[in-house]
Formats: sequence, structure tokens, C-alpha cells
Amino acid sequence: MRSRHAKRIAWVSAAVAVVVGILLSVRRDPNRPKYTWDFSQSHSETLVPWPVNGNPSESAFTKEVNGRVVVKLANGRVFDRHVDSIVFWRDRGQLIEVYFMLEAQTAEDAYSTALSLAKAWDLNSAPLEGWYKRASSEPPFGGGESKRTATRRNDRPQTISLEIMYSYRQDKPYRIVFAPGWRD
Repeated sequence: MRSRHAKRIAWVSAAVAVVVGILLSVRRDPNRPKYTWDFSQSHSETLVPWPVNGNPSESAFTKEVNGRVVVKLANGRVFDRHVDSIVFWRDRGQLIEVYFMLEAQTAEDAYSTALSLAKAWDLNSAPLEGWYKRASSEPPFGGGESKRTATRRNDRPQTISLEIMYSYRQDKPYRIVFAPGWRD
């Protein structure tokens, strides 16, 4: 017959093993979103981790992410991507725009990502096609117009902007910025 002390040790050991297993399984899941926000009903600044020790009059702050972000927006639409960083913009307690900065990409990858997002969000792809023609014919470093383009949708209460920007990385010189905004 086991002593009470031995039973406690066995129980504690089993509990610790379960907790460690859970923590390791959560940590190992690369598909688990790092952040999830629901802006489908509200875009109050209280929905995001605005720095409490920051200057209350600051209108923007940047959050480094480097992980998957899932955001629910109006009309059941969902933005689900790997994001390097986010810039939150506010005015009078409401978010007015959020910039999701995607990872740096090659011209081909940026174009493919931008087309996919433009299609999913009903954005005009013509500016993207023009950008890709320019980006394919001139080097990403130096002069030229190929470093930046944008397409926007401002005809709804929730606006959507998609921009291809210069990333300042030689191996992957472009980055996508996906930016929902609110006009109310």
C-alpha cells in the first residue's frame, strides 16, 4: 500500500506533466493566431492594447507582431495573415485606421499577395498590374516609380486600402500594407 505522501507526489507529478504538455502544445502550434480582434461591431480603441503608460494625446502607436493576426471586419469579412507589425491610429476614442504591415517580399510575391487581397476585398487591381509591370522592368533600388502603389475603396463606411511599399531590404524589397479604416 502506497503512503499518502507517495500518492501526493504521484498526483503532483501527473498534474505538472499535464500542464507542461499543454504549454508545449500551445507553443508548438504555428497556426495559432498571435492576435485576434473583432472590429465587426465596434472600432473603439479599447479593443486594442493601447499603451497605458504612453502619452494620452498620442494619435498612433506601433505594435511589433511577427505572427499570424486574425481580424473580423464588417459584413463578415476576415483578414487572416502573417503580420510583421501594426500601426493603430485613433481619434476621440475610436480607431480611425489600422495598418497591417505584412512581411517583406519579392516583387513577384508582393504582386501575388496584393492581387489575392484585392480580389478578396473587391479592390481595383489595375494599379497593382501597372506597378508590377514597372517593378519587373526596373531595379528596386535607385530611381523609378516602381517602389510604391496603392488601391483603395472609400465608397463604404469601412474603407480598405492596400499598398505596396518599399521595404528597404535588398533580398525582399517590397511590403504590403493592408489598412482598414472607418469614416464615422
